Amino acid sequence: MGDTGQVTPEDMRMLSRGGRAVSRSVGVTCLHVRHDVGLMFFLVGLFLAGVTSTVTLRWQALVIWPLWGGLQIFTRRRRRDRSPQEAWLQGSVLSVRRGDALRRCDLATARTAALGGNVAMSGERPYYALTVQDGRTGGKVRYVMRTDAGDHLGPGDLRALADAFDSGPQPTEAAQVMAARLREIADHGREIPSSERVDWSHRISH
Repeated sequence: MGDTGQVTPEDMRMLSRGGRAVSRSVGVTCLHVRHDVGLMFFLVGLFLAGVTSTVTLRWQALVIWPLWGGLQIFTRRRRRDRSPQEAWLQGSVLSVRRGDALRRCDLATARTAALGGNVAMSGERPYYALTVQDGRTGGKVRYVMRTDAGDHLGPGDLRALADAFDSGPQPTEAAQVMAARLREIADHGREIPSSERVDWSHRISH
């Protein structure tokens, strides 16, 4: 759902404002530009090849058009995840604004909650990306968890998100699982893979 209204309540917690400043080096900027230009030329080349193969009734068209469509989707999602965003919590409601579009989700009623990565190309900085579906409205929110300075989201903001997930009187299973995952990242700076987890339950002290 879209909304362009201004929200400035006293209990609103702005996210993504902390963290140490990360200067954008010339190398990083050049990398992004090189990727953007490379994708553009590759898409144009695939389009022309697809048109040629279609007109001449070649079987390669069956491969080229799905590949072209997949790259179009990848390019749009990469652009979305790189676009400037504002995010804040008001109680358990997460709001994310990109441009004129504002989306909200009550984290405590989350029907689904997924934690993945931003869409990026090789060499570009990875971030966690949170996608949540509101259990009441069905609306979805995607939040790339980075600061305005380009750093990873800090422990304070991660714990605030976790608290919002399990703040309801009856948090959903999806909300409780996500709250635990976010607290683990806040505590350790990353999710601990299963290979590094030690199960002490079978050990008995003598």
